[in-house]
Amino acid sequence: QQITQSVEVFVTLSPRPKEEEQTRLLEQDLRRLLQEYQAARWGASGGMKVHFVNLYQERKRGQLLQERFGQGIEQSVIVSAGERFKVVDLTALYRVEEGKIKAFGGEAALTAALLGVCRENLPQVYFTVGHGEMPIEEVGLSRGLSHWATALQQRNTEVGSLDLMQPIPKDAAAIVIAGSQIPFKPAEVQQLLAY
Repeated sequence: QQITQSVEVFVTLSPRPKEEEQTRLLEQDLRRLLQEYQAARWGASGGMKVHFVNLYQERKRGQLLQERFGQGIEQSVIVSAGERFKVVDLTALYRVEEGKIKAFGGEAALTAALLGVCRENLPQVYFTVGHGEMPIEEVGLSRGLSHWATALQQRNTEVGSLDLMQPIPKDAAAIVIAGSQIPFKPAEVQQLLAY
């Protein structure tokens, strides 16, 4: 209901000989899901165009996609609306246990990508810095928040760092203080209270 503009979806499947059966099943699941999206949201208007591209067989088209969306688009779904786009790795579409595909979870990932490229203003969550907080860029489980930041981004939330010695941006939907080790200065506390 929140999508009003035209969308293009590129599915870049490049099956390797040992993965042909898995690729065929993935393509079936994606075609079915994307047809449901087309019928439910755009109907016959053609507001959603879907392209399945084999990067090995369609090298020129693949090169054009890489120029438009960057490297690392192999085995992915690219959702594009105007200048905005989101690349969803195919591994995010399935729940895999012990090396075997257990369930297709593509609906959640593709819905998030569609909403992410079509919404004008995404919520912005800021993480404070300068007090020994856990960094959003760090991967480590004990002090890093990169997994949490990635989860927020996958749910169409922008993530950034915030130095409270600067004004709090007006687009701040939330401010996270993650494990500060050093006390905040009175001016920083006042800013937070005013927010």
